[in-house]
Amino acid sequence: MVQGQVQAYPINNEKFPDSIETMVTDGYLREDETKRPGGGDITIDAEGEVLVSET
Repeated sequence: MVQGQVQAYPINNEKFPDSIETMVTDGYLREDETKRPGGGDITIDAEGEVLVSET
């Protein structure tokens, strides 16, 4: 779901978001969608790829 929102972001903003926090601030994600179930962090790299940590 997060990857889909990251891909939608440039449609309105002409660039990928620089962080998961930007996605929340700009209304693409809710705060509770920024962590993996079980507690791992979700981040976004410069090419718009969503990365999920294990812890």
